[in-house]
Amino acid sequence: MFTWKGLNPYLLLLLVLCILTGLTHVVLGTQQGIESVEYVVFYNPIEGTGILSVSITMSLTPGEIGNVDLPIKIFSDASLYFFNYTVNPPTGSLVVNYDDNSGVASLLVSNASTVTLYFTVSNLTEEASIGSYTATLDLLDYASGAVNVSVEIYLTGIYDVIIDSYPRVSGYSIQTLTNTTVIRTHDPAIYFIVLKIPVNTASPSSTQFNLLNLLFPLLLILITVVAIVIIVLRWRRTSIGRIEKVDVLNDPVSRSIIRALGEAGDAGLTQAEITNKTGIPKSSVSRRIRRLEEEGFITVARTGKYNYLRLTDKGKEAYRRIVEKK
Repeated sequence: MFTWKGLNPYLLLLLVLCILTGLTHVVLGTQQGIESVEYVVFYNPIEGTGILSVSITMSLTPGEIGNVDLPIKIFSDASLYFFNYTVNPPTGSLVVNYDDNSGVASLLVSNASTVTLYFTVSNLTEEASIGSYTATLDLLDYASGAVNVSVEIYLTGIYDVIIDSYPRVSGYSIQTLTNTTVIRTHDPAIYFIVLKIPVNTASPSSTQFNLLNLLFPLLLILITVVAIVIIVLRWRRTSIGRIEKVDVLNDPVSRSIIRALGEAGDAGLTQAEITNKTGIPKSSVSRRIRRLEEEGFITVARTGKYNYLRLTDKGKEAYRRIVEKK
C-alpha cells in the first residue's frame, strides 16, 4: 500500500529520475542515509493485540533521497497492519510501501531527519500453556553493525521472563513497572523469549527454629511426599498429551468463553462466534474449548453445517458463579 501524504512535485520529479538513473539503494549494510532504527511495542499477551512503532533516524543532506528497505516483521509469525506514519520535520516527504508477506517496508525519504511508521500487531506471542507465552525476536538483519538498532517491548501485566539468544549476547534488560513488564535489547541476535504469569506464594515465617527440632518433622514430610509420588507414578494415566483440568474461575480466557455461552443461552455459539464476541485469538479459544469439553463444562453438537457449543449443567453453574463473583 503506497501512501502519498506530503509528496510534492519536486519529489515526484526526483522519483522519476530515480527510475531513469538507478539511484543507489541504501541498505542496512551501509551507513549512508540511515543511522539508527528503534522498535517500540505495546502488547497484551492475553488479548493477543498491540501497537508497534518503528522510528528511523536519517542522515540525508538537503535534497538527497534515501531509498531504504527496512525489516519490520522482527517477531516471527506476528501479523502487522500499517496504518500511519509521521515525518520530522513536517516539510519532509515520505513514500512507503509495506509488504506483510516479506515483512519489509520500502521507503523513499527526502528532507527528513526522522520518520516513524505505525502498525497494529497481533499474534506476537504464542500461548504455550495456561499463563505461559513464547515469542521469537530476530535482529540478525542488523548483524553488520552499520545501523544501530534498539527494541523496547512493553507487556501488559507482570511476567517471569526467560530469555535465550543466538548468538549469546548480554545486551538486554528486564524491568517490572506498575502492571507492566519491559524488555529492552540492542544487540543483533535471535532472542527466544518465554513469559510466565507468576504464582503468588506466601511469605516465609520470620520465626527462628532450631535445626534439630525441625529434623523429625522434615523427615516425616519427606517420607510422606515420597510415598505420594510413588502412588501417583503407579496410578497416573499414561495417555500422551493429557489435558490438565481447568479452573475456569481463575483463568480469564475460560471465564470469557463461559460468560459468552451463558449469555447466548440454549441457542449456543459456534467457535467463530465466540472468537468474535470475546476478541481472544482463535488458537487460545480452540485450546480452552478442548479443555472445557473434556472437563464437562460444555458440549459440542452439530446443527446443520456448524458445530454449536452449549453449556452443560456444570457449565451453567460455573457461569452463575462467574457472574456472582464479578
